[in-house]
Amino acid sequence: IAWRRRDFSPSGTTGFPQTMEALRQVRLLLHYGVENMCLAIPGRIISVDGEGLLRTGRVEFGSIIKEVNLAFVPDAVVGEYVLIHAGIALGKVVEEEAQRIFGYLEEINEIHG
Repeated sequence: IAWRRRDFSPSGTTGFPQTMEALRQVRLLLHYGVENMCLAIPGRIISVDGEGLLRTGRVEFGSIIKEVNLAFVPDAVVGEYVLIHAGIALGKVVEEEAQRIFGYLEEINEIHG
């Protein structure tokens, strides 16, 4: 699968249906043995610091907290969810979509855990 930036672009104000389809495809690929791929994971912003290209934040992934670059999501604020890939927030995601993604990731873990 060749994912493009637009696969994670918002569709109206209801969430990211493209992201859900991408995760379904990931689940199928993992089921059939494809293991080398990249995946963006949602996390909740718990603090923000800096501005512009130096804008960073602490993002919570369950019990794990990581420092990430927030330059691509200048309007993201504490409490919102963002999709993180390689330490960079690619876009915002609504909480309901983030919870759905967590569910898919749990399914993947059950298959390959």
